[in-house]
Amino acid sequence: MATRPRARRSRDCGARSHGGGHGFLLAALLAAVLTAGAAALPLVTPSAGVPVAPAPGQTSGAPLPISGLVVPRPTPSPAPRPIAKREAKGAEAVRQGVVPAHAAVQRAERWLATRAGVTGFAVVDSRGRLYGRASDRQFVSASVIKAMLLVQYLRTHRAVDPWTRRLLASMIEVSDNSAAQTIYRTMGDAGLLALARVAGMRHLTTCGWLFEVGITAADQARFFARLPRLLPRAHRRFALGLLSHIVSTQSWGAPAVARRHGWTVWFKGGWCGTDLGQLVHQVARLGDGRRSFSICVLTDGDPSMGYGIETIRGVTARLLELSR
Repeated sequence: MATRPRARRSRDCGARSHGGGHGFLLAALLAAVLTAGAAALPLVTPSAGVPVAPAPGQTSGAPLPISGLVVPRPTPSPAPRPIAKREAKGAEAVRQGVVPAHAAVQRAERWLATRAGVTGFAVVDSRGRLYGRASDRQFVSASVIKAMLLVQYLRTHRAVDPWTRRLLASMIEVSDNSAAQTIYRTMGDAGLLALARVAGMRHLTTCGWLFEVGITAADQARFFARLPRLLPRAHRRFALGLLSHIVSTQSWGAPAVARRHGWTVWFKGGWCGTDLGQLVHQVARLGDGRRSFSICVLTDGDPSMGYGIETIRGVTARLLELSR
């Protein structure tokens, strides 16, 4: 059975009916067909060369309906898609002061994909948008968890005596494990889970052992993005001072790169041996006085600690290349 012709065929036929000196002859022929009720002359498109199908309910010899000759309004051509759309977005973000630029995040992700071992990466930019690669992959926390211990202890203790302040300082500035265990015993897993809920973490898991808490890059990046708001006003300066004055031997990765470009860095790292090889983590918040963003790089199965540190340095360098 013949099918109804598409609108494009009718438009083509209509365009033909207005051509040059043949217009009067074609109009007269059409009038004769309509008034006499004679067998319809097959209407042929220039391209298909087949008769127009009858409208529903008509026989093949019925006159062609007038509506079949209406020329539809031409559809405007779609606007061409912009070339290098993502790069244009990245450039616009830089002009608006958004850090890190989206193109820089993509560059960091591509470079991280070439590194050995198992990795997770997340960044919360200065607008509060989260990006990453394997950002919900879970790792054991190692000493990164000490930043959460610091914040939760200060959230739950209005006053902090001098001895505890020294304990907290040792836990953060030199990553003292014994100090961390002492603070952990005062709050337990329940305290960490309570902070996780307030900080918007989605995948933190506990197991009764401090340095094997399950963390993800996305959760840690969210945590550091909200760090100043999570800290009580009375303790904010103290806590941020500790996280920005970690001893030089542990100030590798993000601070080693970012400080050279004028960024202030609040951070915590972690490292240990695992069944896969070497684990090296770092979470950081970077600020330049008017903008801030947070990053987290988690690695396991590194050939060495130096290799893991270089992975974190490389990610940070690429994030800052287009964000100055």
